[in-house]
Amino acid sequence: MKVFLLKIIPGIILLAIWQYLANENKEILFLFSSPLHILTLLFKEIQTSAMWHNIGVTFTEAFLGLIFGTILGTIFGLLIWLNETLRKISEPYLTILGAIPIFALAPMLIVWFGIGLFSKIIMAAFSVFLVALSQSYEGTKIATEKYTVFAKSLGVPRRVMMLKIILPGSSQWILSGIKMNIGLALLGAFIGEFVSSTAGLGFYILREGSLFNIAGVWVGIILLTFLSICLNTILKLITKTFMPWLKY
Repeated sequence: MKVFLLKIIPGIILLAIWQYLANENKEILFLFSSPLHILTLLFKEIQTSAMWHNIGVTFTEAFLGLIFGTILGTIFGLLIWLNETLRKISEPYLTILGAIPIFALAPMLIVWFGIGLFSKIIMAAFSVFLVALSQSYEGTKIATEKYTVFAKSLGVPRRVMMLKIILPGSSQWILSGIKMNIGLALLGAFIGEFVSSTAGLGFYILREGSLFNIAGVWVGIILLTFLSICLNTILKLITKTFMPWLKY
């Protein structure tokens, strides 16, 4: 109980100071809104079907982007481990891709795939891909150094080592990559919605910001945080159910 109080007291103090300053200064209220205004609007918005539609759209984009980006990145990372020549060929191209911010690609992806759901999934998957690739490659490399010396001495084929030793040994790295990618998947979906969309939390935040409704912007941010917590919880439940030996 004491630890819990120590965690929440700084937050309560900060919110109280924020509310006091907003009540005393209209400029602060306009620029930052206030906790009371934000909470009131949040309860109002979550009672509407439009807001739940926005939440569902962003969740779907981020979730599917996370899945596809993780699968493709992990597979490519394992292929690089299996084929040294492929690693050398792809390395400069992956470096170039990693240097390109997703925001710069968003307009082109919108032109190629439209303003619908698919383009946002592509952006979320692209945001996730490189981290998943890096984590799977590093995990397999470290697992190879730690666990395959005896198998190599017996002449075990690389593909058998991959299935029986490397994948289980690198699973913690892959899981860590997925945890990091939750935020990146939401970022990719959000950027896509911010550039061009008709629904989603990015669309909602952009609309509220254009109306100078800062409380609405905060509501969108809070709901994005809620989605991140939901995705983390889903991942944690899946890990405990199907891979209980891993540390989450």
